[in-house]
Amino acid sequence: MSEMLQQMQEEELTEQQLIHKVNKLSRQPIKCPISNCAETIFPTSMLMHMCHKHAPYTVHAEMYDHLPLTLSFGPAEMAKDEVKCVATLLYGGIKDRAETQPGRTYMSMPNVDHFDSRDDARLKHYLPVMLLACRTTWFAQLQDKQLEQHLNQFQENYPGIYLFWLAAPATTRQLYYTLTVHDQLFSRSRSVVRAVRNLLQPQYPHEFMPHEDNYLHLTTGELEQLLTSSTATTKKGLQMELVLYENPLESTMLSKQSKDCMPRIKGSVPQSIARKLSLTKRPRHNAN
Repeated sequence: MSEMLQQMQEEELTEQQLIHKVNKLSRQPIKCPISNCAETIFPTSMLMHMCHKHAPYTVHAEMYDHLPLTLSFGPAEMAKDEVKCVATLLYGGIKDRAETQPGRTYMSMPNVDHFDSRDDARLKHYLPVMLLACRTTWFAQLQDKQLEQHLNQFQENYPGIYLFWLAAPATTRQLYYTLTVHDQLFSRSRSVVRAVRNLLQPQYPHEFMPHEDNYLHLTTGELEQLLTSSTATTKKGLQMELVLYENPLESTMLSKQSKDCMPRIKGSVPQSIARKLSLTKRPRHNAN
């Protein structure tokens, strides 16, 4: 009896510590990272902002721990140094386990409860995560910004790079992801494991590239190779696969889901999400 009481006291203490961590999360308003949006939003309103303001222009998809999401993105439309949102991801912890949602596990603050329907209200404890993209140059990595500006001015035709990264409102625990880009034939691929960035931090590449590497980058040449298919006459965009997870060392769940052949979510930009069966062929790492 005493052991059970001690365990209950320890669990209560742990919960109080987690609540304290959530209460310490910054409530500072966040500027929308999308270049053509000038709105400033509170962290708990970010999901509402993305669903209502940017829903017609970006993919919206629910995501769960270790379940992959496939996307197709057209980078040809990107202007230089313009940050675009490829997809707004609604992270809900482990699929079919509501108690693991970030707002319930004290990972993040719950979203504001001003949804239009009962179905949308269930997203209150989901974490909005944005997949962002930008076309820039290698000069963005320079810490000397005056030199960067000078080089960009006199090297206008210098080959550019494409950056992709994930950002979300502040959390009490780190969230990780694996992002893979590949061609339509799965003969070439690039893959990285990175941490989701805090939306309170700068989201323009020239501001964060000199200090960290939480992004995937492609040169113009690499992008052209991935977009080229020997059997396809039309280009369907850059093929991407994304996996979110809280523990990068946890392999039990991933193995089980692979064994059960869980379906992937298929998405495209700017079209809506379409759910399809899992792919029969997987990208080969470093096959280029």
